[in-house]
Amino acid sequence: MEEREFSLIGHGIAVDLSNCAQEPIHIPGRIQPHGILLAIKEPDLTILQVSDNIFELLGVPAEELLNQPLEKLLGPSQLAAVRENIRNQSLDANPLFIFTLKSPNEQHVFDGIIHRMDGLLILELEQFRASPENRQQNVYNVVKTSLTNIQNS
Repeated sequence: MEEREFSLIGHGIAVDLSNCAQEPIHIPGRIQPHGILLAIKEPDLTILQVSDNIFELLGVPAEELLNQPLEKLLGPSQLAAVRENIRNQSLDANPLFIFTLKSPNEQHVFDGIIHRMDGLLILELEQFRASPENRQQNVYNVVKTSLTNIQNS
């Protein structure tokens, strides 16, 4: 594959494949502020690590979740979705959407996404920014656009 160089409009920064690794998203120990990350030990689903911003987004101090069962954070339906998917899905290759979770005050809505990495189950709670009413329409549009792009390719 041929490397191409281009400039970002207004920034004058030369970008190519060799400097993509310098993006902050690749810095270990960092997560985007609108998401929560949990590292979970299987098979007992014990929370080993959790991002500090969980208190800001869900109102639960991170310290209260460390070395605790995942059920301390999730409700029965979300916990059942985790168990069902780790039993029946291959989570090593691609992250898998498994549930939607509302914060206790219903101010935030999160997509629950799981995958495995380095022998741990990783649960990402990514904040969904559109209103729940628009969610179904937005998902349809994303899928439709993606499929159209694939067909056109």
